[in-house]
Amino acid sequence: ERVALQRRLDAGETLRNMECQATRRDGTEFWVLLSISPIEYEGRQSALLWLYDITDRKQAEAVIAEKEAQLRMALENIPGAMFVVDRDLKIVFVNDTYREYYGVPDRLTAPGASMREIIKHTIGRGILSGEGTEEDILRQRINSFRPGSTMTFEDRTPDGRYIQTTRTPAPDGHTVSVSVDITERKLAEDQITEQSKLLEDLLANISQGIVAFDENAELLAWNEQFVSIFPHYEGMISKGRPMLDFARRSAELEIYGDGDVEDIAKARVRELMDGVRYRGEMEVMDAGGEVRNFDTISQPAM
Repeated sequence: ERVALQRRLDAGETLRNMECQATRRDGTEFWVLLSISPIEYEGRQSALLWLYDITDRKQAEAVIAEKEAQLRMALENIPGAMFVVDRDLKIVFVNDTYREYYGVPDRLTAPGASMREIIKHTIGRGILSGEGTEEDILRQRINSFRPGSTMTFEDRTPDGRYIQTTRTPAPDGHTVSVSVDITERKLAEDQITEQSKLLEDLLANISQGIVAFDENAELLAWNEQFVSIFPHYEGMISKGRPMLDFARRSAELEIYGDGDVEDIAKARVRELMDGVRYRGEMEVMDAGGEVRNFDTISQPAM
């Protein structure tokens, strides 16, 4: 490096604001900002030097660079896709997962690239959903970057994956978007919905009265036949209602026999929640005052 500098000086070139390392007399190295200008002094070719110690600045830059590298590594390894744009919708940062999720080429995600072009690309691939034409969807998505509250979208990729994006404005005008693959959750929700519909159809089309409680002894499901068989529960049927309320009401009507109402009700609930299987006959007075007999089965679900 010294040889190259000497050649430039010999050629009469002025060197300005060069960052280089120098060595003190005690052998320690430090950073300087160096400028050299060739001059003629007392008839001899000389050089005028300016030296500024920039060691503190270089150390601060090294710390910042290390923190930026750590931040970039963290952003690249978050469990999802992420990008940051500035107030002009220019790309500041995009991680690799975002490119994988949406199939966006590197040229569209370089720092300074337009978010509008990325959105147009993903709309063209049929990924971003919305109402209206492609131009309508583009306008909706661009408007979602306007200052305001956090917004959430769900999109579906051509290969069937569901992607949920949460877009949050930052105080400095930047916008941070994080996308996660929620395919497993959506499929599970669809399965639960399908099973719930099947259960509803089953409950509605059998002649027996059925009621089900969850693991917390709270009402989960029932059918209309159950309500008609046990009119004394009228006004009590609502999802989440404690089993103890129903047991207490039956104990008050002495359906379970004589005794302390609260003790009988709690014992009944305890037996059912402990998995005790019960089968027997029950006498119930219907709305017309007629006593009717029913076979009753209580058992834990598998």
